[in-house]
Amino acid sequence: MVDEFSSGTLKISVEEFPFRLKKMLPIDKLDRNTICRRVEGFFHASNLLFDKLIAESAIDRKEIVIRAKLKPMGYYHYFTGSREPADYMKTRDDLLNDPNAALVKLSNDIVGMARLLKEVKKKPA
Repeated sequence: MVDEFSSGTLKISVEEFPFRLKKMLPIDKLDRNTICRRVEGFFHASNLLFDKLIAESAIDRKEIVIRAKLKPMGYYHYFTGSREPADYMKTRDDLLNDPNAALVKLSNDIVGMARLLKEVKKKPA
């Protein structure tokens, strides 16, 4: 889906992109594995978008973070109401322990990077 979006064959808005991912990764509220699967899916989609931005533009990693307005996990950790220490989440497995914060962060990252990818594609070379 990320490849289709970046190539332009998938004609959806930037804001609709995470909602399509959510439909592909449904959550059963009684099964924690489905929540973890959605976090994993969003994680891989954000990594693919980041890699596409690096490959298809002359933008370096630091510039992508600034222009896509990516924020650190600690920002979302407190933003979503979690009151655990900010340094508690250091690895991907730690993110899965707080899937609400992870989904908010990854969804915002996907929207920011998808918007930047469309912006970069519009500019003539």
